[in-house]
Amino acid sequence: MTEAIRKALNDYIQENNAEKCELCSKVIHNYFHTWKISQPFLCSPEIILYVAACAIKEKKPEIVKELLRIYEEVFPNADELSAISYLIRAEMILKFTSADMNSLDIVMKSIYKCINISNRVKNENILASACAMLYRSIRLYLRPMTRPYMIKYLKPIVKMLSESDMKAYKWQILFIRVLLEAYIQTGQRKEASHLVDMASNGPARHLPQQMVQLLVRASASNLASADRHISWAMGASVASETDQTAPVEKPATYVDSHKRNNYPQMSGQLAQTLIQSGLVPANRIAKLRVVTKEGGEQVDEIVRLLRLLSPPEESADGRNARSEQLALSPTDPKKKADSSGDGAVPGDDEWTERIKFFPDDTFSLLFQLGLVAVARKLPAVAEACVCACKRILTQEKLTDPASAEVCTELLRLELFALEEDFRCGSDAVDLIQVHAQLAKRCQQLVELAVRRKANNETVQASCVTLWNICLPLFQKSVRQDQLVRHCLQLIVDTLDQCQSLKMNDNTLEGFWESSFISNGVYGTRISRTVMHVHPDFPYLRLIDPS
Repeated sequence: MTEAIRKALNDYIQENNAEKCELCSKVIHNYFHTWKISQPFLCSPEIILYVAACAIKEKKPEIVKELLRIYEEVFPNADELSAISYLIRAEMILKFTSADMNSLDIVMKSIYKCINISNRVKNENILASACAMLYRSIRLYLRPMTRPYMIKYLKPIVKMLSESDMKAYKWQILFIRVLLEAYIQTGQRKEASHLVDMASNGPARHLPQQMVQLLVRASASNLASADRHISWAMGASVASETDQTAPVEKPATYVDSHKRNNYPQMSGQLAQTLIQSGLVPANRIAKLRVVTKEGGEQVDEIVRLLRLLSPPEESADGRNARSEQLALSPTDPKKKADSSGDGAVPGDDEWTERIKFFPDDTFSLLFQLGLVAVARKLPAVAEACVCACKRILTQEKLTDPASAEVCTELLRLELFALEEDFRCGSDAVDLIQVHAQLAKRCQQLVELAVRRKANNETVQASCVTLWNICLPLFQKSVRQDQLVRHCLQLIVDTLDQCQSLKMNDNTLEGFWESSFISNGVYGTRISRTVMHVHPDFPYLRLIDPS
């Protein structure tokens, strides 16, 4: 019987079709029904699970159910393989049942069991596969309308990962950030602050870039715990550079206060890495994004950030007289105070100006600041950011120059659109013509980003820019134009390709309206995107059928 099973399996591996998969399962099924419990089962559990996974690939859910039932009856206590059986069961439910909360409950129970087993047997591969499937399971529910429902699933996952001996830091931070968004959205500020403390004192310390993003997001929502950790990083960074016998500068006072309050200490090396990664300017830019009021203080803060991120010679060359008028007087103590909004982290501009940021982070911060300047209708500052980005692109060695080049062109296009809007004024016809031309250019830029395999953040930013440029084209007189439909189609396809939910709903709605025909008949509507199951089934590598 063993030979018959192996022959059927080898035939499937060679021909790789559904018929051979059915033959494998049939041989196992027939043997199981003739098997006596007093005898050893001659078919290994690895083979059963391998055929079950292949049955998912061949879209045979009935075979998967039967093989999993056989496995559970014959091998109830095989820990590591049982974890894989839970993964296969979750995969089957994800692929062959409707996406609803009942199905998600079943999937999450299987994943919880898998993670518990992986923690017990200390198998990092199984844990990583379970975390990957968990994210795939909840990804479609991370939109604002359904995100709060994910709290009940993510809380136990974060707890299990934090208590695990295996340090899956990247997955911990990912789920913590998703849970943080849900807490902030639902107003659970106490839980959100506790989550920031837990992450900052644990997994985030091993991933400085992720820690920067986590603290900046939390600080933008005015969470006191985030501001406390940012202040501590500023103080610890200065303390690590300052002779202990010398007078301590202002930010180091935060160190003493936090020691008195028994906050966990941050090493000087980590603090220095966070500061050089742009923690302080990133925090100020994030606060500028959420501040709704506009005034001189906000403009002053934007110009101050430009001075901080852009070398003096670049600032002088890249700004015109209008931006020079916005420059702050270094002798004005009121202007020198941090004005990034309520809840801002205190800082000393003279101190931050001594910090040399990493080139990649400097470029990213200038790009974000340029977008803020465009949103605040400050073309002079945006132009200076474009010039600074070009300088970094040509003079510094970046880890992803292709993405940086696309970002520079995106910012330049946003600036050009802003200037053209000023020029057109209230002339609607001219405005539509200009934006149609800009849409064509941005469409090419999105395609270039995909073709050059830019990172997901850059691809998403290009889609956002194309969406913003297309907004004036959504009027009834022009939204049926082929260009508009092609742009929206490109956005949807591109966001699907990079597995992003950003703007996806809005884009689909815009495409729906642009497809409307005058006689009341709707054209083909793009179905909502779902993440397709990876064709190679990553966890198959955990099974050795030989």
